Amino acid sequence: MSQHLPSIELSRILDNPQSFKDFLLELIRDYRLARIILLFDEAAHVFSYSQQEKFFTFFKTLRDPKIACKAAVYPGITNYGKYFERGQDAKELKVQWSPLDDDDTKYIENIIKKRLKEYDIQYWNKLSSNQDVLKTLCICSNGNPRFAFHIIDELENNKAFKGNSISSQILVNSIRSVFNTKWKEFETLKNRLIKYEKYIAEAELFVKQTILPNLRIWNDKQRKNRSKLSIGFYVTTDAFDKLEKVFSMLSYSNIINIDYSKKSIGHHKYSYYVALNPSLLFTDLIIKDIKELKNTSIAIENNQSYSESSPSIKELIESVSDVNYIECSNLNCDFKTTDDNFKFCPKCGNKIEVKEEESLYKILRSHSVDNLKISRKILNRLKTKFNNIGEIYDSELNDIRMPYIQDVRIIVIKNAALEYMAG
Repeated sequence: MSQHLPSIELSRILDNPQSFKDFLLELIRDYRLARIILLFDEAAHVFSYSQQEKFFTFFKTLRDPKIACKAAVYPGITNYGKYFERGQDAKELKVQWSPLDDDDTKYIENIIKKRLKEYDIQYWNKLSSNQDVLKTLCICSNGNPRFAFHIIDELENNKAFKGNSISSQILVNSIRSVFNTKWKEFETLKNRLIKYEKYIAEAELFVKQTILPNLRIWNDKQRKNRSKLSIGFYVTTDAFDKLEKVFSMLSYSNIINIDYSKKSIGHHKYSYYVALNPSLLFTDLIIKDIKELKNTSIAIENNQSYSESSPSIKELIESVSDVNYIECSNLNCDFKTTDDNFKFCPKCGNKIEVKEEESLYKILRSHSVDNLKISRKILNRLKTKFNNIGEIYDSELNDIRMPYIQDVRIIVIKNAALEYMAG
């Protein structure tokens, strides 16, 4: 394994951010480069809470006119630490996608069109023969092309492409099936993001038992009154702040989309607008077709509003309000605090030990191969050779080869492992 270890010189360069920065500037000068751009993909997605803080300290230290650092992060689950200020130490750019924006849905449509035509032009012809079906598919992707292709795979499983055209009902049934799988994946986040286990559990119940039923009833009343329909709800900023992690987990999983621009609701109070994933709107009959989607409004008078006094919000706040205390390492001492600046206990002098949570990367690697989205028969064969996803992730393609698992299936298995590790 020694050949894989870094050289003494490389270890010296990587020893601290400043030496790495000096190395990069030297590289720029020697090769007469204009600048170096470092792209960090999903930085907050893989690191543990304390590792995130160290990363953004490192990120900040590299700042220089000739070095550009860019990191993909997730709202609400990122720990920037005490020494990094968003907006000051780095410009924050938000990726937005709207199901009501024709350009956004056209972008997804073009991806589907290109891929299906390359695979089988008849698939594209049947899918595009009904424009309402095609547009519903693009809208329900919610900006994620991969999700759109999961729906297409489900249509294939349901033999939808065997007929002359694809009906809206078959599409909705397929979307419902795929989103049910998404809920199962959301459930598994409790094993991935252990720090957020309680918020994940409460978030799912909140959407399924409160938001969806209430929104369905609300839109039924709006239809009777010939008023604009709703695709989301308002929540006061005070209530949102107390439930930020709940909403962040839903946003992270692309179940909701949060508009962080504050809207005045009167009496010096403000709210955020939270829109639901369009798949939920169509499969839960909150919105019944494309035409209804065009008859929606985000105006406050056309949407429900939740505040701290709302029974469901009040109950949710109480259920997630437990504080995570840091305790003294002395089992006979009852000192505990929420201040992570304490190094020693002020009562007995023993160390305050903060348990380091395991990084998501290590957690995902340790998961069973049963979590991969492949057939049970292939999984059973894989389990005779691999103990966990990490082993498949590290393996070469030929390492996966075995009876009944050859070229095509090897690629499918490897891609499934890569997708799982990507979250």
